[in-house]
Amino acid sequence: MATRSTIKLPGLTTPIVLDSKAIAAHGTGPSAPDTVALQRKFQSRQTREIQKIAARNAPVRRSAARRAAKKSVKKKAAKKAAAKKLDRTAFLDDLAGQLSTQTEGFAIEISYPHHSGRRRETRVNGYAIDPADPGSKLWTNQVIQHVASISKLVTAMAMTRRLHDLEISPSKAIGGYLPPFWTQGPNIGAITFAQLMTHKSGIRTAATDWASMETLVNTGVSAVNVGVYQYENMNFSLCRILLATLLMTTLKRVHGVKTYTYVNAWPATDAARDLLSIQSYQMYVKKRVLISGETARFMSIPGDALAYAFPKPPNNGWASGDHSTTVGAAGWHFSTTEILRFMGDFRRSGRIVKRRLAQKMLDDSFGIDMITNPGDGTIYGKNGYWYDGIRVEQATVFFLPHQTEFVVLVNSSLLKNPPNDTWLMGFVESIYAAHLS
Repeated sequence: MATRSTIKLPGLTTPIVLDSKAIAAHGTGPSAPDTVALQRKFQSRQTREIQKIAARNAPVRRSAARRAAKKSVKKKAAKKAAAKKLDRTAFLDDLAGQLSTQTEGFAIEISYPHHSGRRRETRVNGYAIDPADPGSKLWTNQVIQHVASISKLVTAMAMTRRLHDLEISPSKAIGGYLPPFWTQGPNIGAITFAQLMTHKSGIRTAATDWASMETLVNTGVSAVNVGVYQYENMNFSLCRILLATLLMTTLKRVHGVKTYTYVNAWPATDAARDLLSIQSYQMYVKKRVLISGETARFMSIPGDALAYAFPKPPNNGWASGDHSTTVGAAGWHFSTTEILRFMGDFRRSGRIVKRRLAQKMLDDSFGIDMITNPGDGTIYGKNGYWYDGIRVEQATVFFLPHQTEFVVLVNSSLLKNPPNDTWLMGFVESIYAAHLS
């Protein structure tokens, strides 16, 4: 007979309930080698693509004389760039036109200010579930798909909120917030929250499961890698473990003196501990980030978009399933409309965090892959990609200038550079830049 245990975390209003059958069935890893190899492959690609963006935007070192000579030119260029404006209709139509011949299907949605309030425009094409599979469904802006690494943006929002509430700086080291039963190897304790959320922690492993995270913490990281960018999902899976500890922590201020109280609520077994971290993360995000009632699950269900290759081989669509063990780094399932909703809530409403803090999180690149200015102002982008080696789920979001948010979900690889190697974010950004004038 199943039994239930209730755990109250100070940072949550609702207790966590752990079921004994769920604990017994829950695997803590390590992940299968082939799964880790797939993750390592697309994380390496992600690292390369983001480094290209960084190199493109890096300032060129010049002598003082050359800087002075170019000063007036830069001022003129800045004025010209500031004057550029997006032809929104042309951008959406061009992007939709190109994706329609290179993917199984997609949903594009943009939200922007209008004299009557906010306005949204949508472009959709193709099948979320192909007619070859049961339950055939066309794409709409209400179709839900696994958004892969867009989940990191959600995690960054949650971490930003909790750290702010506890008055803990993101530049603080994580050593004091890791589970007390984990032995900390070399340099682990000195990694900062900010380094985790910008992939500069020194972690060099693609796994995300509990056992692999504990092994990494036990082993430590190389000092020469700390501060050096490399995209690794474990950075954000560790954030969910740290969030659980932060939810066991409370802050009281008396006469200007801060006092922190920590309640060790970790269960006795690794399976129960992992489930606690997953459920507390889900509960906190639902309460503090997904404040407009967005979908709050980590598992695909019938009716969600299936993943395909393109051109479509004989394979049927793939439902990527339960992502609980990747939570923090991946796992969330949303429609385009839901994504735009929480993006707007975060940046514009002040209901998740104050607008100034939201902007700082974006400027600090927490949970963000791309910061660039193609001509009309700074844009902040995040890419998402998940696959089984053939069939692909993709997502890209942009915080655009002028309080505009943009999202696209694609349920296949792109034809442009097979096999499965086109970076959707760069593809979208290049089309966006082409329609600035």
